[in-house]
Amino acid sequence: MRKRLGMVLGLILLGGSAFAGPSIPWMTGEKTWVLGCNYPWIQFGNDFSDKGYNPVRYRKDIDGMAASGVHVIRFWVFCAMHESPLFSGPKEGSLCTGLPEGWVKNMVDATNYAYSKGIRIYYSLISFDIGHKFDDKGKPVPVIHADVVNNPKVQKSFLDNAVKPIVEALGSNPGVMAWDMMNEPEWIIQESAGDDNLKKNECFPLSQMRSLLGNMVKYVRPYVKQPISVGSTCIKWTGGPNDYYSGLGLDFFDIHFYDWMTPWFNPVTIKVSDLNFHTDQGKPVIVGEAMANPVKEYSGPGKPLSNYQMAVSLYNNGYAGLLSWAWNCDDNIEYKPSMIKDDFIKFYKEHPPQKAQGK
Repeated sequence: MRKRLGMVLGLILLGGSAFAGPSIPWMTGEKTWVLGCNYPWIQFGNDFSDKGYNPVRYRKDIDGMAASGVHVIRFWVFCAMHESPLFSGPKEGSLCTGLPEGWVKNMVDATNYAYSKGIRIYYSLISFDIGHKFDDKGKPVPVIHADVVNNPKVQKSFLDNAVKPIVEALGSNPGVMAWDMMNEPEWIIQESAGDDNLKKNECFPLSQMRSLLGNMVKYVRPYVKQPISVGSTCIKWTGGPNDYYSGLGLDFFDIHFYDWMTPWFNPVTIKVSDLNFHTDQGKPVIVGEAMANPVKEYSGPGKPLSNYQMAVSLYNNGYAGLLSWAWNCDDNIEYKPSMIKDDFIKFYKEHPPQKAQGK
């Protein structure tokens, strides 16, 4: 199974013709193009505690996404690590002691309900938000648990007491598409953060971030049958001029794409075959975050592009998926599902999942 994760889909029958296309093979043997949207959070970092989990709201959203052609959602888990998991104290150096009440039970419930509606979840464990020194209004806030990056004791307590119960419970669940170790680490990596983020965030050397992510992959691997990745901000740092995450044992790469990147790092014009992942060359690559309404937002060659045209362009360039940002944040696809609905349904009909031989 592991070896097949780097392979592309064999022959797909479409309109009487056969052609090769990219894909992410799942634990069930199914191979398909990852198509959906980000459903990042309802309550930032507290979506799965008994106090935070809102099954009525969640199920309504899942029903809406399923009706809009969504087959995968990317859902953040601990986010900034302020609300969850639990720690022995409110300062760096505190050790992780566990999860809020009901956390695993509610994650399992959320996963099972989504899967019953034809949606798999791509869970993103933590985000660069762990390093924020200021809130959204510019008010200083204490950096609480960013030392999960460079404090071995904190890191081990986090893996043992927060991550392990989750992957033990969901590592064989077919409703999980994959595991994203961290969302956009580049914003707290010294070599890539830039002057603004170096001032706003606690940042770390790339070597320390690679150590954290590599340790997370090694820790999670024995528990999960699903593939593992890292949600990278841009081609610039993943397969482009820089290659931050090759050699960490990832099963696929996840790059994000917004229009500010268009003049330099545009997956509509850059083929996967043009990217360089060194020893990991040939592994699948998805666009795990992208503009929700490219008709209005995308300014590059071929504009305007609908979500259908965006997906086709990425597919033809060898990418294995597209996840728009976001159902319930910023662009709020929830209130205008027409941005994706017909486009996603059309694309998925043309690119149905394929069962592995013998499945």
